[in-house]
Amino acid sequence: MLFAYFSLDQKQITGIFDRQVTMDSQCGYPCFPAKELPNAGCGVVILSSFYYREEILAELRPLGLRIIDPYEELEKQGIELIAPLDQYSPESSLTLNHFYRKYLESRDGPGRNRALHDVLQAAVELKDFVMVRRICAENAAPKDPLLLEVQAKTENLLQTIRRRIQDRKQKDVMVFWTDAVSYYLLPQMPLMLEKSKHSCFFRRAYTHTPFTHQSLSAIFTKMLPIDDYERAKGPVCRENSPLIQYLEDRDYDIKFIAHLKSSMDSRYFLETSLSASCNVKWWAGLERWLSSEKPCFYIFHILEESHEPNISPDLQAFTDTRFKSPLQERQRQTALAYLDQCLALYSEMAGDTVQVFLSDHGQYIFPLPNWSEERLHAYCFALGKNIPERTVSRFFPYRNFDCFAKWLVEPEKYPLEDACADEVIFQDTDFYNPVRISLFIRHGIPKEGLAIRGVLNDTCRYTVNALGEETFFRYAEDGTEEPAVLEDPRLRAELQKKCGTNFLDIYQLDRFQHTRKLYEYLKSTQE
Repeated sequence: MLFAYFSLDQKQITGIFDRQVTMDSQCGYPCFPAKELPNAGCGVVILSSFYYREEILAELRPLGLRIIDPYEELEKQGIELIAPLDQYSPESSLTLNHFYRKYLESRDGPGRNRALHDVLQAAVELKDFVMVRRICAENAAPKDPLLLEVQAKTENLLQTIRRRIQDRKQKDVMVFWTDAVSYYLLPQMPLMLEKSKHSCFFRRAYTHTPFTHQSLSAIFTKMLPIDDYERAKGPVCRENSPLIQYLEDRDYDIKFIAHLKSSMDSRYFLETSLSASCNVKWWAGLERWLSSEKPCFYIFHILEESHEPNISPDLQAFTDTRFKSPLQERQRQTALAYLDQCLALYSEMAGDTVQVFLSDHGQYIFPLPNWSEERLHAYCFALGKNIPERTVSRFFPYRNFDCFAKWLVEPEKYPLEDACADEVIFQDTDFYNPVRISLFIRHGIPKEGLAIRGVLNDTCRYTVNALGEETFFRYAEDGTEEPAVLEDPRLRAELQKKCGTNFLDIYQLDRFQHTRKLYEYLKSTQE
């Protein structure tokens, strides 16, 4: 990104220096270990890291080089960023965050009116009416003419949309998919937690793999990462999706509103950017929904607020979120609390429309294993017209999502029990991303990058990795997992038969060329 922004045509570029070199070159320039910088003969260093900015500056200053820090240059112009440059875009909550922090700084000062105008303008452009309502509430007295106008127009717009939705005769289904929020994080969204108490709530909804693309594949096609590796390479389409076939046969307009363009056939995809806030996605789908004469089945894939690094307009600080820390915990809680308010507003606007709120997997912060309860146990509940209030105690594997959807659309024809099961099969392939593989090795957890297969039921959880190593847990009376030794050969054989023991041959697949470093590292440490 920096190469795109800087004019470097007439400059002699020595190369890119990084502590952890994962590739030989980038953007046509060679990559070197950072320790070689003092002897590289460079005169100028452009700082590119936001996360380790102060740490890198402390290392560079003794070298006597000229340092260009883009973040410092922006601060000289009155623009203080709390996240990397590439995370700011017109669709990102961080752009609104910039104006919100300016507003907080200026509330009692001479620049108050300008800052108030700017934050309202930014909130309306992002269609963030949670923020609009907050600003109006915080400035309730004395009433500013601008605030009165904004407040009146906001409520009139929202009421108009509610009426338009309520006037629809079609049996629409709106699915709000919050990325990387486990079952155990639902209490951090109190408004959603309260709604779940008056819904059809799945107490044991489980994903089959702790990653979004594979979860989408399992939901729509019933395919799994290892068993169906070759078949699951392509995008979700009518030919491989029982869910799409069922909905289209009933004339549904199907849309997945997300940035994962390669995951789904373009006919069913409404593209938004990677950094798009939940509000951008909601309004993109809402516009199409209100103009559609067909019944609509829309999935809003919410990422920016729910997935690490967890971004929201009211953040006051930002952290590198690859590892757990008190700051990262507060950042996630702040973002989820804000998302909670946004989802509540969407639900209010949708009225009696059938609504589904679910997550695809838990958050991914080291050192959580892929097979952990926090990664695989998702939350899922449905509410709306004719949706009964009940708690479902049997397992709800996401591979049975098409059965759940059929019950939502035609409950008189399809029983909810068809979506339930007595166990869940889960699996995932070896990691192939070279940067993540380097992290596994650097932090001494290489086995976290290995493929897994597993099964869980009412009594136990069993996992086997690509090395054949087992983990086995039994459930205590209070429902918690307790590590145990699997001594019963018949039980082991039964569990292995259910989850499978066949793994991909990574040496035959180009995608896993970097994965071999994990096995080489494991072999070297054992020796």
